[in-house]
Amino acid sequence: MNASAAESVMPVEPSRPDDPSEGLLSLPVIGRVAAGSPIEAVENTEKVIRVPAARFRHKPDYLLRVRGESMIGEGILDNDLIAVKRQSTAEPGQIVVARHGDDVTVKELRIDNGEVVLIPANEAHEPIRIPADMVTIEGVYVGLVRETDVVAA
Repeated sequence: MNASAAESVMPVEPSRPDDPSEGLLSLPVIGRVAAGSPIEAVENTEKVIRVPAARFRHKPDYLLRVRGESMIGEGILDNDLIAVKRQSTAEPGQIVVARHGDDVTVKELRIDNGEVVLIPANEAHEPIRIPADMVTIEGVYVGLVRETDVVAA
């Protein structure tokens, strides 16, 4: 997903469904995710925004607000909204939302000798190594929405 794409994003009421005739998806912003050291997962719908469906190759299920700068090499900046497709598996090389205990983070997934290695896209941050049986994949990154793209209704 090209992070600089200048698509319109419009706020809507949470109950408004997707409107295929307009080519828009209504996606909830359900919390925040760390792009740095893992942070405690906080899941609480902040709002629902409408995003052009054509912006994504795979339909996302929700948005998470990014906190930190470990993924700047992928164009994911602090306070961006990442679009996530909910799934419990991922392939090495994909950017994932991973949970370890009560903490969640967004990183590139690698597997090494029975460990999950979560790779940042910023040399100032170290990879996170966790035994595979202690990590849950919450979803995969499928795109980006910037708050500056939000247009008042």
